[in-house]
Amino acid sequence: MGKKLCWLAVVILFLLAESAVLLAEEEPETVVIRTSLAEYDEETGKIRAEGESVIEWDRVKIICPFLEIDSQKGEAWSEGEIRILWDDYSVRATSVHYVSQENRAWLQKTEGGKTDIFFAADEVLLDFSASQIRLEKAPFLVIQEVELGGKEIVYFWEEQVWRASQINLTSEGWKGKANRAIYQEGNDYLELLEKVEVEKEGGVLQGEKMVMSLDGKKVRVEGEVEINLPLPQ
Repeated sequence: MGKKLCWLAVVILFLLAESAVLLAEEEPETVVIRTSLAEYDEETGKIRAEGESVIEWDRVKIICPFLEIDSQKGEAWSEGEIRILWDDYSVRATSVHYVSQENRAWLQKTEGGKTDIFFAADEVLLDFSASQIRLEKAPFLVIQEVELGGKEIVYFWEEQVWRASQINLTSEGWKGKANRAIYQEGNDYLELLEKVEVEKEGGVLQGEKMVMSLDGKKVRVEGEVEINLPLPQ
């Protein structure tokens, strides 16, 4: 039979994430779980955190309607309306699964962003130790007027940089593809790298590097540039 206790976050941290505690001397932060009420089952070693519960790491908060915690495995799980907050970003997901041994959280059906940036993916990996958010299944990123899809899209929250691989894009009549794309937050342009090809109104530009303004009105291509113009009908 469970025992209902009002626990401090540090107690839940100890039960949930022994590995994270052991790494505390090497890393500037450890994962903390905050909740107002929890029920602990001595037989199973599991904790049920009732009501709003928060998983915190550095500047990232995952806000859950409840949490089920396996203190033996060092894992936590929730589903429903999950909110993820960091800096100016506000994101929603349908479920979260945190594993302390890897210091990672997996999110399902995720979407959100901030002013001028929106992203979505069927599965997202939140790697706390690497300070990365990896959009892994059906990733989609919109930066102002530029829409990007790709094999994988990754956000590095310390550097505030978006990186994408095997991408395709659309923007103000442009369509294109490239092996890689990089966007540094605060810039008014996007970089496309390696085997870049973009097309608009039948004209095609090819090169190894392209810089596109986020409003889609300016494009500069570098490195063995090839320009194919449509012939008049």
